Amino acid sequence: MPNYHYKCRKCRVEVTVNCSYDRLPELAPTSCMACGGIKLGRVFGFRSTQVQQEHVNPMTGKPASTNQRSRDDLMRKVEADAARTGYEPKIEFVPMADAIRDPRLVGVKDDAGLKESHDASVKSGRIESTSGKFL
Repeated sequence: MPNYHYKCRKCRVEVTVNCSYDRLPELAPTSCMACGGIKLGRVFGFRSTQVQQEHVNPMTGKPASTNQRSRDDLMRKVEADAARTGYEPKIEFVPMADAIRDPRLVGVKDDAGLKESHDASVKSGRIESTSGKFL
């Protein structure tokens, strides 16, 4: 159920009413409980969400306006590259917030940087070198 907020114009105390819109007329406060004032004003608010600005995704070369569209375009590109090369990659999407909290999720080991982690993975044979290779 939605919350409706009212503020006394005299003493500035806020009152919240949690009810359906149909019952609002009977449950809305008519006077302030703190000072007895009769001038209550409705407080209006809104929520905002962060919007990803449209940009060109460098991995796919296509405009991306949402994370889902970016993922879909990336998966189509990966599938096309897999069909062309015969190499089946393992793709795992990691939320950015998780990657920031735990860099090991994106392959960073200990305090080493990305290049050091990549070089160590190549040296151990876990991945092959990407030097000079372009898809």
